[in-house]
Amino acid sequence: MSRATIVITVLGGGVYAQDFQTELCEYYQRLIARNKWQLQSVSANDLSRTVIIDVEGPACYRKLQKEAGVHKKRIRVENNRIHTSAVALAVLDRNKQPFIH
Repeated sequence: MSRATIVITVLGGGVYAQDFQTELCEYYQRLIARNKWQLQSVSANDLSRTVIIDVEGPACYRKLQKEAGVHKKRIRVENNRIHTSAVALAVLDRNKQPFIH
């Protein structure tokens, strides 16, 4: 059984980026349900604008690790301006023991 942690952090873009973060959280929760993995916990920290999702299931880390990186979304706002929101997504393997030197 594989275990993974998804960390979604708002980088920039204000309210639009927080909305994008919420969309990504909902997307990953649907992905977890579709793959019949177990959603262990979801926690949010408003100060650091971070959401942490713990998941457990067959090969979940292997399938989720390619999702890591910076995700950007461009939306058109008033006066036809383009606004870019950025969110960092990290996928951590909870099966490995941390190396402490």
